[in-house]
Amino acid sequence: MRHRITIFTFVVLMIAVAAYGQSPLGHLGLSGCLSLPVGDFGKNSGDNGGLAKTGFGLCADFFCPIASSGVVWVTSGSALYNSLDISTFEEEFGDDDVDIDGGHWLNVPVMTGLGVVGKVAPQLELYTMFQFGIDFVKGPDIKITAPEGMVKFSTGSATAYGFSIGGGMIINKRFNIGIRYYSFGEPEFNFEISGTGMSPIYQNAKQSISIVTVTAGIYF
Repeated sequence: MRHRITIFTFVVLMIAVAAYGQSPLGHLGLSGCLSLPVGDFGKNSGDNGGLAKTGFGLCADFFCPIASSGVVWVTSGSALYNSLDISTFEEEFGDDDVDIDGGHWLNVPVMTGLGVVGKVAPQLELYTMFQFGIDFVKGPDIKITAPEGMVKFSTGSATAYGFSIGGGMIINKRFNIGIRYYSFGEPEFNFEISGTGMSPIYQNAKQSISIVTVTAGIYF
């Protein structure tokens, strides 16, 4: 099933790229963003907490008009970096001799879908969009080092499927400010626990991933 979804998404992306090639009116946007974890992804307690902190990222969008009424096809790619909240580990291993390296989450969503752009003033346009696609996720690696030895929690990579919805404004056909919500369900990750004097332990676990981005950038 996952392979079928991947192939379907790839085909849709290729159709979108072909459409762009036939339209001289497309606009490329590049933005920096805040990456705000929401729901379980941002919790630092409980079995489902993702421990993700507010982070940052880079986003690229290509808007291709497909109707004179303001309907556009939008394909987007982002790289979202969220460091890990290690306060829970610091409370549990609260010792000056213990060093904790928390690592980070890296989400790379590739999305495509439809949007609507409308002019509300001579130099101001508002837009909204709905997209679906794939998120390539790399989980954090946590390393705890103490005089007695070292323990490392290594998280593998996963592929998630989901959607995004958002909107914003384009000022003077050049500057963009927007907000977007991403939801990628609960992809399953492989974990490895290793350390001094112990055999590696392998486990699987699911983690809910939802992110809100606040973007600001420029359109070409």
